Amino acid sequence: MVPLFPAEYMLPIPGGPISTRYGVAMREVMKRGDVEEMRAEAELVRKALAELDSGHGDSVRAAPTKVNEVRAALAELEAALAKLGG
Repeated sequence: MVPLFPAEYMLPIPGGPISTRYGVAMREVMKRGDVEEMRAEAELVRKALAELDSGHGDSVRAAPTKVNEVRAALAELEAALAKLGG
């Protein structure tokens, strides 16, 4: 098997989850109500936002409205976790 792309293309992009996370998807995690899934999602998004805020996420082109939507959904997710004691 011969790879078609250099291995560095397969490495995670700092802040990349912001491009795939959005309000609807994160709210679906809340609807399912699985506390462990909610915690994992919140942690993943927190780390991605921190990477973007640190300036290391330059290769990710996320629109400010998208980032704001993700921040709002994360706040809802964290509030739901707080109610559940998580």
